[in-house]
Amino acid sequence: MEATNKFIDRGTYRSLSTVEDKLTTTTMTGVLLIVATIAALIFANSGLSDFYYALRSTEVGRDFGFLNLRLSLGAWAADGLLAVFFFLVGLELKRQFVLAICAPPAAPSCP
Repeated sequence: MEATNKFIDRGTYRSLSTVEDKLTTTTMTGVLLIVATIAALIFANSGLSDFYYALRSTEVGRDFGFLNLRLSLGAWAADGLLAVFFFLVGLELKRQFVLAICAPPAAPSCP
């Protein structure tokens, strides 16, 4: 008797790949960013603004003496988003070099 994998048989992979396809389109990611921005603006300018600013300035992390990782949630979010942004820019540049999309050597240079 052959063992079957019930996780895949229920169509879970298919439904997850459908959700992934919808969430990774440029339009959907833009809509998600706009919705998150509107929600943050409403939250920051409503009666809950004190809670918002208190949460943003809450310090998390640890101080190791030579390495201070005790930062506010706002600083963690800003630094983390910058790191992700530059990582993705680096991946895109690598893809363009590997696929020779930027054929002339001067094409990827800074303006």
